[in-house]
Amino acid sequence: MKERVTLLYLLMIFAIPYWGMVRAEDGRVAESDNAQKKEQSLDSITDENFVTSSLIVAEPSNVVYSVMGHCALRMECPSEQLDYCFTLESDTELGDFIKFFSGKCMARVVSIPTSDYLQVFEAEGREVKQYPLNLHIKEKQLLWKNLDDEEMTPPHLRFNFLNTNCMMMSILMIEQSLIDEQLDFSNVPDYMKDVNGVRIRRHSEHSPWSQFLYITLYGASADSKIEIEKSLSPTTIEEVLNQVSIINDDGEKRPIFNGNPETVVPSKHLYWKSSLTPRIVFGAILLFVLLLTIGEWWFGWKRLPGIIDITLLIIQTILGVLLLYFSLYSNLFGSQWNWYLIPLCPLPAILYLLFRKNQNYYKVYLVYAAILALFIVATPLSSQLDFDHQLITATLLIRCLSVFFKRKFQREEKKQYFCKLIRLFII
Repeated sequence: MKERVTLLYLLMIFAIPYWGMVRAEDGRVAESDNAQKKEQSLDSITDENFVTSSLIVAEPSNVVYSVMGHCALRMECPSEQLDYCFTLESDTELGDFIKFFSGKCMARVVSIPTSDYLQVFEAEGREVKQYPLNLHIKEKQLLWKNLDDEEMTPPHLRFNFLNTNCMMMSILMIEQSLIDEQLDFSNVPDYMKDVNGVRIRRHSEHSPWSQFLYITLYGASADSKIEIEKSLSPTTIEEVLNQVSIINDDGEKRPIFNGNPETVVPSKHLYWKSSLTPRIVFGAILLFVLLLTIGEWWFGWKRLPGIIDITLLIIQTILGVLLLYFSLYSNLFGSQWNWYLIPLCPLPAILYLLFRKNQNYYKVYLVYAAILALFIVATPLSSQLDFDHQLITATLLIRCLSVFFKRKFQREEKKQYFCKLIRLFII
């Protein structure tokens, strides 16, 4: 009897774990079957409105990083009460701001409930429009899946104003979700087929100061061309994407948008545009320096021109260091040569500190003035160069010439003075 009890006890010890394993395996099989059934049910959906997809575009703000507006993708499934906006975001810690300006800020796609997403722009008073996308149901499902997959991926997109931004992310995600189709950009406005500098000026023409800043920092990238889908902007979305079509392998086309846009957040018209454009400000500075130089030669002014020269040298040096940083180290605007390193560079300050006591140092001003004059003449040769920036170059040119001739005449006067002393001594 004791042996039977022992045998029964041993059987229970081995049978219970096995029974548990069988139950667990049955549970996994059931979950797998349910997932397959759910996937099959989704694949069998033919209702085009089961899922809706839209491009969400916010109007520009006065903040420099959103002066072009903002773009996101909205995905809705009314039957499941799902409504999310997928947007390109990065962290906002202090260290991440430093990374941002060093061009090393990593971004990724995140999903935000649409009500929360729109509430941010409503609080800022910025208009938000919704552009329904003309995608088939399978493409919309694939788009949602691709966005979910992208959100689960660790941050891997290095933010760049030129070709890695919110608009680029939205368009590329749409392109990746097309099935046996592609986007056709052949009918976009002519400026979108031109170099980057032309496109940037058109995208930012509503904000002259932002345009001035972008052109200053883009460097030689302004003379190159990148793919149209990577250089779109929320500010020109209607005039550009209304000319974009979805084309299949048979050459059949349909517009990328399905109907007219809908305003989901009204504008409070809080966008402020300064009447003092760069052309007005730098033109006034040039006029002031010109009058100052005339006073220096006509009335013999000395102190004020000297203060202005030191001030211009300091500003030139600071801007030159920043341009070197953004051009050679930071990838925020593209790491390439920047033409404005010619008029705005720290080299004049270095030469001044090292050689200002040399009797022939004044000739450096003439050499630099010749370089600045050639730089102004070369304006038509690069898309980065423009009239507004050359007003600054002309200001530096006038002061360089004035200082050179002033030093030259002073040197000649000293020679004449010493010659007179020698003659008197000999006599």
